[in-house]
This record gives sequence, structure tokens and C-alpha cells, in this order.
Amino acid sequence: MAANPTVRPDAAPLSWLALTPGLGPTRARKLAEHFGSAESVFRASLTELEACGLHAAAAQAIATGKSAAKAHEELGKAADAGAHILTLDDPAYPPLLRQIYDPPS
Repeated sequence: MAANPTVRPDAAPLSWLALTPGLGPTRARKLAEHFGSAESVFRASLTELEACGLHAAAAQAIATGKSAAKAHEELGKAADAGAHILTLDDPAYPPLLRQIYDPPS
């Protein structure tokens, strides 16, 4: 993915997880914590992903790269629209929104 000022470079792996079928924001964050980072989730094997309790469809979307491909497409659309992608760890993320039970990521 080409550098784009509207998308933080580290937002991509978090977005890949967020766009994985069957993964919500909370599950995506827990998965990233389990593997140490969102990037590490995408280096995990299908067996490791399924061992974490992921449904087969979600594990396969991650392992085959489908989640990453969809995220690249969506991030490109956002950049074309001039949108700024925020993730939970982004300093610009609204502080009050970060405090709710299940904040969007």
C-alpha cells in the first residue's frame, strides 16, 4: 500500500482485523493482544488462529490474505474520499469514545 497522509501506516493491520468476517472490535483487539500485535495475527498459521477459538471462516480470511486485500481496497476508498482512518490507539481518537464498553476500532 502506498503511503498516504490520511492513513497511519500502523492502521492497516488493525483495519484488516476489523474487516474480517466474524470479528468485532473487541475480538480483534483480544486477538492482537494474544499474538502481540495486529501484524502478528497475520503471520499466524491457520491452526494457531483456529486454536484461539476463531470460526473457520474468520481464520481462513486472515490466513489466506482475504482480510488484508479487502482492507487495502477499503483504505484506498477512504483515502480517495479524503477520509482519515482512526484506530483505538490513534492520538486523535475521541477520548470519551475510547472509554465506552466496546469502542469502535
